[in-house]
Amino acid sequence: MPRWVIEAPEIPRIEGHALMRVVLDGNIIDDVHFIIWEGERFFEKLLVAKHISDAPMLASRICGICYIAHGLGAKYAILNALSGEVIMPNAYDMALCIAGILQSHAIHLCVLSLPDALGVESILDMDKKLQHEVMGLRDKTYEIVARLAGRSVHPTLFHGKYLEHVNYGKIGELAADVKKGFERLLDVFIEHSFEWERSGTIACLDRVLNAKKLILSIANSEKKDAARGNEYNARQGTMNGCYEESKYNANNVNIIDAMEYGNAYSMREVYGRKRWRVMERSTLVGPMARVLLCTKSAMKEYGLSLGSTKVWDINIARCVESIHYSGVLIDLIDDLSSKSLEGKRFMHEIDSLISSKDRARPKHDTGEGICLSEAPRGVLVYHFAISDDRISWARIITPTAVNAEDIENTLKANMVGEKYDPNSVKEAMKAIRCYDPCLSCAVHAIRTSIGYK
Repeated sequence: MPRWVIEAPEIPRIEGHALMRVVLDGNIIDDVHFIIWEGERFFEKLLVAKHISDAPMLASRICGICYIAHGLGAKYAILNALSGEVIMPNAYDMALCIAGILQSHAIHLCVLSLPDALGVESILDMDKKLQHEVMGLRDKTYEIVARLAGRSVHPTLFHGKYLEHVNYGKIGELAADVKKGFERLLDVFIEHSFEWERSGTIACLDRVLNAKKLILSIANSEKKDAARGNEYNARQGTMNGCYEESKYNANNVNIIDAMEYGNAYSMREVYGRKRWRVMERSTLVGPMARVLLCTKSAMKEYGLSLGSTKVWDINIARCVESIHYSGVLIDLIDDLSSKSLEGKRFMHEIDSLISSKDRARPKHDTGEGICLSEAPRGVLVYHFAISDDRISWARIITPTAVNAEDIENTLKANMVGEKYDPNSVKEAMKAIRCYDPCLSCAVHAIRTSIGYK
């Protein structure tokens, strides 16, 4: 039988550019490849020799959506290097981190995946009233970031510049509205049925920002449900960004010290792009991993048991997490608004470690620091070596560079051996969108001599 190769060069409604390659043996699908084809960006090399005060803002430019996660990841890697310890994040940075997660989830759920739930091609084909409602939700998450940090895109991420000018009462009102908006979205996503399944490891951190532990479950590598029988209440759950190991629910859980992450991660090149595994396994990071591993209960309020094998449940987990983190943000804002101006300034004294003007200097200007944090799409790793206040070496491991292999394995598991049908390509694109891949993040540094094969 003749062999054919069919390429879908444009996968709509994802962040960046990727293609899917389907190999046919006659009319039967023999293989599937998920290929990131965005241009190389070399961000790790671009950071080398830069002053530490510039690094967080430069790192935030890796992504136009997860800029807060990248900026804070770089910031805390530097703080850890210069202080010689793992710095606990202050309440303001935690609020920024969570606001960034809500902002990213709103973009994905409202604009990129919602058309799949409704069975339409794009948001432009949706009911006008619903369009207005979901775009209003997205805009409110942008306004929260703007009110916290001065602007909604690439804000100032350190020095507490805007603390004394923040209207915390208005942010609390916005967060309450956002929570209701995500609850309505959850109802829409629950109604949709998409039968594709995934298998593999899931991983998340024990803390949202500057974590100490990497939690890895291999339970669903055998298509077991890591959360079966447990309950999660999205409004009253325990997922607050700082967990205890006794709360981890999955079977076969490995707890890895974040400072030893290098022993768990392994990299390989696929079509000239980096892919990362955790303990040599294809791994899912992001909302589903966080909901399944770090919560004690499983959405009884909604009558759901969130299985770890359904690809569509990644979107449901994203909704649930957004509802929960909206409530966490409200609590953080209440805490921040109750502090005096002096207290707010004191919270940011730690930032003097990376400030270059009129601040106390640290004991050391040389060191090595690692920050593991939860970006919207999953575990984000920043690892810097610093010499004389400048970055001398950098490694950045992004969530999409971890999820890419899981995406491809999901495509293979659900397509290989099946008869080719153009509708199967549409279903594959729907599955890819569930992961919310950010391809620009995934190509920060790679060799250019390797082409497609």
